[in-house]
Amino acid sequence: MLKIQEFINCFDDINEANKYLKQNLNIESVLHMDEQVILYRAGLHADMSNPIVRETHCLVLDVEGDVMGKAWNYPHVVNSYKELPPGFNFISSVIAEDLPDGEIIVVYNIEGKWIIGTRDHASGKKYFPGMDLPGFTFEHEVKAMLAKRFNSWDKPFENVNPMICFIFSYVNPYLKCVMPVISPQLFLMAVINLENGEELSHTAVQGQAIKMGFELPKWSEINGVTSLNFRLDSLRALCPGIMLRDKAGQRVVITNPIHEAIKDALEAGNRVCPTHMANILNACRDKADVTAIRATYRDYGPMLELLWNCRIELWQELLTLWKTAETIENLKEFAVTIQYHPLNYILFKFRDKLISNIKDEVEIIKPRKLVTLTKERWEREFAAASEQLKYAGGS
Repeated sequence: MLKIQEFINCFDDINEANKYLKQNLNIESVLHMDEQVILYRAGLHADMSNPIVRETHCLVLDVEGDVMGKAWNYPHVVNSYKELPPGFNFISSVIAEDLPDGEIIVVYNIEGKWIIGTRDHASGKKYFPGMDLPGFTFEHEVKAMLAKRFNSWDKPFENVNPMICFIFSYVNPYLKCVMPVISPQLFLMAVINLENGEELSHTAVQGQAIKMGFELPKWSEINGVTSLNFRLDSLRALCPGIMLRDKAGQRVVITNPIHEAIKDALEAGNRVCPTHMANILNACRDKADVTAIRATYRDYGPMLELLWNCRIELWQELLTLWKTAETIENLKEFAVTIQYHPLNYILFKFRDKLISNIKDEVEIIKPRKLVTLTKERWEREFAAASEQLKYAGGS
């Protein structure tokens, strides 16, 4: 039994329990009359360290409080392996999966009928973002995709134990994703045993995927921080990140800063500006990442290239200036020698051994500072690149 079920059982009525969950734990619940089920999800400011809150990831209960469907517990979301939560087990092998840039889909069974649900609707009646057209819902599109592939959309679920549910990631060209796709795809992410609320092992999920004819996301086994860092270094530039799962079933998402920066630029719409491009550049690991982004987002290319070149020029200037000033012992003379460079503070820090690498410091200068310096140095080219951003939704 889930902790949230134990909590609900303390009340005489599930509606009374749901009111308490909303008021005190910021857990939202919506009754879907067609299926007579309740969809739960954590609110915007819910406490994700609370185990009851973490159980509400796509959680579907019937009006009696029995579990009909659920995804894995909300994972811990971090920006670096250094932020992994206490207790995450690296001693034994950990599964690392690329996160598809899509929508979570839950397929579960009610009285012999398979239901397609999303995070926002227990039966997938959520419309595609920006596509509020009749019938253009996640349920309709996922069923159409499965029917085209298997002749009948629910054929893969025939003779399947109704006490398990399936978690997919659905990717579609119509969704506003950072990583564009040509055609719809469906990746099997997890299988949940509803009798105890636990996930099946990754090996069991592999078996289900082969048996039912579904794809898995790209995955690998890692052992320790060294192999994790190698895995992160090989992550594709536009991928949302990777999800780790240890032997205890604990899940952690390590986000990809490039994906987050591009997502912010896309969401800015007609307000996208050079500062968004500087944020993207600061997230890039190397020129290969910049090249990959330019290939996908061509209107970003001129500004990204200009900012990149400015950063290289600033670094080279600082190196040249350091060769002139490094032997000067008198602090005042040192200050006079480097006073006119806009990033002279970096040389002060390098002189005092507060940093070990000038280039690394240049690469993390504030986006607005980089934009200002680039505009000052290449005013005409900057204007042309800014004009190009208009085609990406800028102004």
